[in-house]
Amino acid sequence: MNMKRRLLVIDDDPAVLQCIAAALRDFIDAELVLASNGREGIAKLREGRFDVIFSDLILSDTSGEKVVEVAHELWPDTPVVMVTGVPEYLPTSDVWPDFILGKPFRFDALNKVLQDALARSGTGAVA
Repeated sequence: MNMKRRLLVIDDDPAVLQCIAAALRDFIDAELVLASNGREGIAKLREGRFDVIFSDLILSDTSGEKVVEVAHELWPDTPVVMVTGVPEYLPTSDVWPDFILGKPFRFDALNKVLQDALARSGTGAVA
């Protein structure tokens, strides 16, 4: 039996959150879990494993880097995609995201990073 993939998307801008979610729904049949801030996203991480995590870098209540840190602690094999409008972004901590997706992004770039992340997660890319 093929288990449905689970994706977590964290962004405090409702329009961006819904845009990413809508695009991901076009690319993959997966359970999408949405979080509107970093604390909510970290709580979702503590509830269970995801195949791929997407997080904004700059969140109203914490940093995307904190999300990466917690994700790597809890689920070291789960790829994290940092979504950022900071084009020259380099992590300030020792914890690096697995992928960086710059904003604004094209939907084909989002799909490419999704496929690469799924391949790395061991669940395989979507054909």
